[in-house]
Amino acid sequence: MGSRDREAGDCRGIEERYREMFNNAPLGVFRTSLDGQFLDVNPKLAQLLGFDDPAEVIGYYGDLATEVYADPEARGRMLQRLIQRGQMSFEGVFRDCRGEKIDAEVHLRIVADNDGEPLYIEGLAADITCQKQAERELFDNRQQLEESDRRYRTLFDSAADAIFLYSENGRIRDVNRVACERLGFSREELLDMRYDDIIEPEYARRYREWMPQILSAGEPFAARTEHVTKDGEIIPIEMNARAIALSSGVHVICTARDISVRMEAENALRRSREIIEQEVFERTAQLNHANKMLQREIEQRAENEEHIRKLAMYDTLTGLANRSLIIDRLRQTTATTSRAGGTSAVLYIDLNNFKPINDRFGHLAGDQALRQVAQRLQECLREVDTAGRIGGDEFVVILQGLNRKEDVELVVERLIEAMNEPVLLDGEEYYDLGISVGICFCPRHGFDVDTLIRRADRAMYEAKATGKSAYRYCHEEEDSGEAGVDS
Repeated sequence: MGSRDREAGDCRGIEERYREMFNNAPLGVFRTSLDGQFLDVNPKLAQLLGFDDPAEVIGYYGDLATEVYADPEARGRMLQRLIQRGQMSFEGVFRDCRGEKIDAEVHLRIVADNDGEPLYIEGLAADITCQKQAERELFDNRQQLEESDRRYRTLFDSAADAIFLYSENGRIRDVNRVACERLGFSREELLDMRYDDIIEPEYARRYREWMPQILSAGEPFAARTEHVTKDGEIIPIEMNARAIALSSGVHVICTARDISVRMEAENALRRSREIIEQEVFERTAQLNHANKMLQREIEQRAENEEHIRKLAMYDTLTGLANRSLIIDRLRQTTATTSRAGGTSAVLYIDLNNFKPINDRFGHLAGDQALRQVAQRLQECLREVDTAGRIGGDEFVVILQGLNRKEDVELVVERLIEAMNEPVLLDGEEYYDLGISVGICFCPRHGFDVDTLIRRADRAMYEAKATGKSAYRYCHEEEDSGEAGVDS
């Protein structure tokens, strides 16, 4: 009991240190569930949302996507990108508890378990409403700012971020008060400089590469860079730049946000997380030995279940989908086509001269031929397509989303060409295999799975009647008269 108490005390100490940094962070810090519920917030984020107490935030919102995001669809798009990348930063518009809009800069990361499964989202948020308002007024009232230098200078100098106005050749034409204070130069000194006099050399080289894109795009350009002060101090910044047309020509206006505090907060959170993760790792390591046998049993059971699943859904000889899986995939295809539109093709394939292989070489050689046919089928198809064996020498292929006959014919001709190549049977090449292919389409020839397979089968027999490798289309129309494949 004494050892466990000490371990518990250690964990509480780590948690208390983490909580202190969490509560005193200068930025809004939060955790949310993947389905859009706040799990934890610090006082700064509660204040951003209009609450006096962080505890009031938890449980107040039913759905962040519709109640906090100004655009209800924005969180869904953000979540997709976040799951793909693991972490991301963006600026967005949100609403506080009174319904008032807030501009915020948000930095998110997915926190996952040891198996890589996402657990929750951890994030930082900074209120940039004032800055965005100043930028909007600066950009949207460009002509008025030219006419009234006093108003321009008031907005320019009241911005919380450093602002620089560059000419096309990179010379500094104007700066605001924050830029002078941050870099330690007077306005007169800065107006006698170029961008590469205040940007760290490596980033200055990148800026030269970015400049043509900034000038031609007409849209804001964002990047991370570093400023160098008069005393040689390096300041990490986030830069947002765009081209603007002034009476004196095209210029680049650049806002530079000092992210030193945010990076310190991120580093502090990361260090705290690393400490906690190390503690958890060490505790977990003590249990791993006892869990090994159980883990092996679970893994063995999973392997057995997977093996049983494959036996139930895949052909044991060729590894292709069996009849059950083909029918299931075809049902999914018809359902998707019915719901979302589009066209899919069903190919019914029969080997032309398979019986002579069995008669001449034996059934083992026939199995070799079937495996080679299956491999060639898979090599000719896309990942989204499905190939399956439904009989002795009969195969079905589902081609997803091919809306033109020309595209289907390219696939079929590739299959015929591949199957006309000789198969190797006990060291001897056999040239006379070949295939006959019947083709039908969903929805043109129906949505019913049995009907589609039956009609493709009939078309296959028409192709087989030619006596050589060939393909034929189904000529039976669906009663509904729905649109078919584009010619």
